[in-house]
Amino acid sequence: MSRLRARLTLLTRTLTGLRHLDPGRDRLLAAFPKSGSTWVRFVLCNLVSLRYWDGRPLDFPLLNRTLPELGASDLSEPWPWGELLPRTVKTHAPAWPLLRRVPAVLLVRDPADVMVSFHHHDAAQGGSRNPGRTLADFVRGGRFGVEGWARHTRSWMDAGATVVRYGELRADPHAGFRRLVDALGADVPDELLGPAVARSTLEATRAAEARSGADADFEDGFRFVRKGAERAGRAALSADDRSWMEEVLHRHGVEWPEAPPPSDDERVDGPPSGSGDGR
Repeated sequence: MSRLRARLTLLTRTLTGLRHLDPGRDRLLAAFPKSGSTWVRFVLCNLVSLRYWDGRPLDFPLLNRTLPELGASDLSEPWPWGELLPRTVKTHAPAWPLLRRVPAVLLVRDPADVMVSFHHHDAAQGGSRNPGRTLADFVRGGRFGVEGWARHTRSWMDAGATVVRYGELRADPHAGFRRLVDALGADVPDELLGPAVARSTLEATRAAEARSGADADFEDGFRFVRKGAERAGRAALSADDRSWMEEVLHRHGVEWPEAPPPSDDERVDGPPSGSGDGR
């Protein structure tokens, strides 16, 4: 009953939020869960912090108050930072007709990495989305598995969203975020973008998590912000899982994103510190 009540509350807030979306002022950051949107939002919020708050350190409550989410935030609130950045509203929703009128950036992460990360996240919450508890079961799930990922991605591609690949952000954060903020229509100079990216490392987002208690609803030892690594998901899947995923993506007309070459940090010391494993 509590889950049904939560879904009804989310639906009500979403419908209310849709009325306050302004295509002339707002931009959507569309992302399937566990695709890196938390990292992107940290960079955007650090832009605001550096320009307007004298570089105030971020935590999750401040992030969520500043960068709104459809269905979770009050979109009737004013947006005082429009000179720097259009109001960027995160959504995990597919491209519903009422959302298609708002310019959007679609953040796409390798679905294998998404599945592994989302499975880990769900297991820490008790496995409510995946009663079978195995990764193979999760991958084959409808709404949150690869089928759901492909439908979500295809819907935003068909809506004309600008696609930004998480792997590109990881491989060259400055160039990747330059393309992202330009796609949002933001007026961000390089001398502000560089420090914002540098302040949004894995260590910084984990410190923000620790200050916020963002893992309070999860099992002991869980970290909301993980490594954010690329390519690890493909190795975690069986050959049957990978073959099945390829069939699903082909059926929906979605290419499996090519994994970027490893960065220098990855070749020597493991994943670089420039990202988090955001929602």
